[in-house]
Amino acid sequence: MSKKIKFSDTFLFICIFLIAFILYTLTLYPTVALSDSGELATVAKVLGIPHPTGYPLYALLGRLFVMIFGFLPVSLATNLMSAIFGALASAILYLFLRVIGARKYTALLGAALFMVSRIMWEQAVLTEVYTLAIFLYLSALTTLFSWTSSKNPRWLVLSAFFWGLSFAHHMSVILFVPAIIYLLIVYRRQLNFRITLVSALFFVLGLSVYLYLPIRASLNPLMNWGAPSTFERFFRHLTGWQYRVWMFSRTTEQLKAALADMVKIIVKNWNLPSLVLLILLWVLAAIRRTKLLWVMLLIIVFDAIYALNYTIPDISPYYLPVVLALSVGVLGIDTIRLRFIRMVLIVLVIVAVVFSAQKNFRICDHSDDWSAWEFGANVLSPVPANSLIMVSNWDMYATARYLQVCHDIRNDVAILDFNLLRRSWYVEEISKAPRFAFALQKIMYFRDRVLPFERGEKFDPMIIQDAFDAMIDELLMRWPYPVYAHIAELSYMQKYKGIPEGLTFRVDEGGHYRFLPPWFFEYKNTVRRRLRWDERQKVVYGVYPAMFMNRAVYLVANGRLAEAEDYLQTALLFSPLDPRLLKPLLALQIDRNNLVGAKRTWEKLMMVLTPGEIQAMRTDIISRFGRIPWEY
Repeated sequence: MSKKIKFSDTFLFICIFLIAFILYTLTLYPTVALSDSGELATVAKVLGIPHPTGYPLYALLGRLFVMIFGFLPVSLATNLMSAIFGALASAILYLFLRVIGARKYTALLGAALFMVSRIMWEQAVLTEVYTLAIFLYLSALTTLFSWTSSKNPRWLVLSAFFWGLSFAHHMSVILFVPAIIYLLIVYRRQLNFRITLVSALFFVLGLSVYLYLPIRASLNPLMNWGAPSTFERFFRHLTGWQYRVWMFSRTTEQLKAALADMVKIIVKNWNLPSLVLLILLWVLAAIRRTKLLWVMLLIIVFDAIYALNYTIPDISPYYLPVVLALSVGVLGIDTIRLRFIRMVLIVLVIVAVVFSAQKNFRICDHSDDWSAWEFGANVLSPVPANSLIMVSNWDMYATARYLQVCHDIRNDVAILDFNLLRRSWYVEEISKAPRFAFALQKIMYFRDRVLPFERGEKFDPMIIQDAFDAMIDELLMRWPYPVYAHIAELSYMQKYKGIPEGLTFRVDEGGHYRFLPPWFFEYKNTVRRRLRWDERQKVVYGVYPAMFMNRAVYLVANGRLAEAEDYLQTALLFSPLDPRLLKPLLALQIDRNNLVGAKRTWEKLMMVLTPGEIQAMRTDIISRFGRIPWEY
């Protein structure tokens, strides 16, 4: 069963788009966010090439948005792009539901549920690739089902073009292939050689956007990830070669944990009652919509299999196809003939939309979130002129690089990604910069040793590691200006620890004490939003208390107790009841005879320590001072 799209549907399409756009815009990030946001915004600014699989369509559209909204900061323009495609996706879901036969109110409810879902909303307020991806998938599905119902071959041709564009944007579209094949088999009688040939040509036309990668890479843009100007590097970039270690490598226990996480993500997407209601509606819909059920089940199953076996921290956006398929379950309302029961179901879905919107608005509201900007600024701001910074933290690198390229902040500083230095294309890119000429020999030596590994040829891992270590030493030890590092790998952390200054360690031999009080850094917005941090922010911003603690230890060792106490107090702003911070603060306050502060710190410790730990601390203090100082 299908419905012909009418003028009223066009009007409702526009209304849904406007409502979603307003909702997303009200909660939009005002600037850069963590993860890939800084990288993608920078790519849009310089028309560059982002991480695999290259996202050529996103790069081109991002550049277009930056040009159109040239009066806005770059990241705000690309954030707006996500909001627009997110709103369009919600509106197109309405048309999809109408095409497959849903009543208007049912289609409106499905679009509304999808619009306010947490995963969709989170991706619509920041610079990311996922709202464009889901917009393309929905456009391709809508036109494909229009072909199955109307038998008009033009819809199939248009669908093929959208599928081609989808492949030219995000390779997760491959998860839709089983569903597409199923539909083409079921409706094979509507196919002929001419239609198939024309559709294939339009698919290739959409896919041809990938030619952007080798063409643009050959021009050496500022952001040129993978440098895919040769077929070898283009193929590696297209297939996401470097991510293979994270795919389909989980143990049975890890898969069980990932499955539990998937359930939590889907439940949190709306709430448990809403999810149960949607599943119930899907059971009702399946009675009459067998073909549609199989299509959606194929999407859900293959998407879930892939996401469960992809070991990355930010996995929730990969469940967007599951959210889409679940939202289509509102069709179950139309299967109910009894008016009263149908009205009850409609009311329940409306309640689910309202409660989900209320809950997710608070979670997804980043309209005042400048924490990533502050984070990037705090990486760059404390270092002296012409410093070199080497970090293994992607969020440090991406946000700092964004500030340099898009806002001309601290362009005198050279910042390198430690992990990317293991790739031949990256070291080739930095070898072109005149200021790295001093290390050219070691850089090219490492490049020549790592190339066989990247090509799948015979290689010696020890030789590669030795060459890599020699290159890192050359870069850090021979840079003519101050050098800073923050490298997570333990062996390198121990080797290049140095003097803690801000979020990095000064590791060159010329390092010495510098007056760098904690109020020098920007962190007010980050601290103010502490209770609303998501899981990634909790990990990333955990760098603040850890590094401020390191600074305090260094200051104590150098007899600067007052400054050390200031750093510990500042660290507690990020983690107010962390005993790892409270214990050294208490000891410091006792040493400085700050008994009022010591009493407050002790009271906080009593809130988080066990009775046994408290007694042990009391015993230790008494053994040192003969009494509890603040009790007298």
